[in-house]
Amino acid sequence: DSMWEVVAKTYVAQIGEEKYESLQEAFNVGGDIKLLCNVTVDETVVLAEGKTVVLDLNGETLTAGEDGYAITNMGELTIMNDGVINGVVYAEGTVAETTIEGGTYNALENAKFVLLNSQGASLTINAATINGGSSYPIYSYDAYSKLVINGATVNATFGCVNSYGTNGSVEINGGTFNMTGVQCKTSHIAYFSNVDAVI
Repeated sequence: DSMWEVVAKTYVAQIGEEKYESLQEAFNVGGDIKLLCNVTVDETVVLAEGKTVVLDLNGETLTAGEDGYAITNMGELTIMNDGVINGVVYAEGTVAETTIEGGTYNALENAKFVLLNSQGASLTINAATINGGSSYPIYSYDAYSKLVINGATVNATFGCVNSYGTNGSVEINGGTFNMTGVQCKTSHIAYFSNVDAVI
């Protein structure tokens, strides 16, 4: 008699009725993506320029691999609903737009940053809890980079928000910013250099 081994597929993401075995596969397609289970990625999940993704964390957890970067965004990314991302969410390039509409974002051990915005990218935080980082967990830099914080709870060690770069901008309209480090009395909750700042 022949014996057959049945191997069940593990799906980690869904777009409409279609399910995917890797989050990168789903990001390559783009659209509204729902995370189906806790996922640890081998390397950063990349959203290419020209692609749009709305990622529903769906109460699940996405954890970065050895490089420490969970997502690298060069397109248009929105992250929404309850869930957790462990590792850096990074945006780069003048056409990159990241909008945070929910979730908890944790720095990995010995990591400096949590939300990192560079090379003219735009980062808007409407609702999030952001924890950790040995430096400023929200970090926006390089010329023309744009940062807007409308609401967030940030728990950091020595500083919460840093933005610098020629013709960059930062706007903070709301949020709770907590520092717990022993040097917090001499640290900046927010530090800005060569940017237009509105607080």
